[in-house]
Amino acid sequence: MEKMKSALEIALEKAKKMGSPDKKGDRELESQKYIQAALSLGSAFLQGKIGAEKIVENLRRYPEESREAAREAFLGAITKEMDLANTPQILDAVLLLQKDAGVQAACTTLKTFHQQLQQQLQTQKAALQANSFEPLLEKMGLTGLGGSALVGFNTQHLPGWEETKAQLLADYEEQLQHFRKALPGSK
Repeated sequence: MEKMKSALEIALEKAKKMGSPDKKGDRELESQKYIQAALSLGSAFLQGKIGAEKIVENLRRYPEESREAAREAFLGAITKEMDLANTPQILDAVLLLQKDAGVQAACTTLKTFHQQLQQQLQTQKAALQANSFEPLLEKMGLTGLGGSALVGFNTQHLPGWEETKAQLLADYEEQLQHFRKALPGSK
């Protein structure tokens, strides 16, 4: 005669078929540990304490089941902090970590835009300086001062500089948003 199973035995069999909640919880906890480590790597990278090659090396040591989530966390952390100064370094790191053609194209597009933006900032700054420098030289000539008194002329206080810079940075931020959307795991 067939032995009747207790409710406990049935529950244990079902749990075994579905995967033990303890094992799932352990996997999630383990994955979170690697995600936190990747976020710390992101912070160290942004501070210049660790290079992109070391990041790749570290992420390769992570267990396969946690690696993708950790990579996405790292990329999210560093791209969230992108600005004009660190864009080239961050794009280099992204290119090392993501071999996807769409991400590669997004990096190339942003790198080109970044270079154009830097050039535009320099051109606008030079134009503002030239337009402001000449009238100042004329005024100084009337008072007997030479042009050497304008060494280190600060363009940041010129009329129009803040507006020009703000518009260019708004365009840059828009490009950053498009770039971030191209990354895996972005929402």
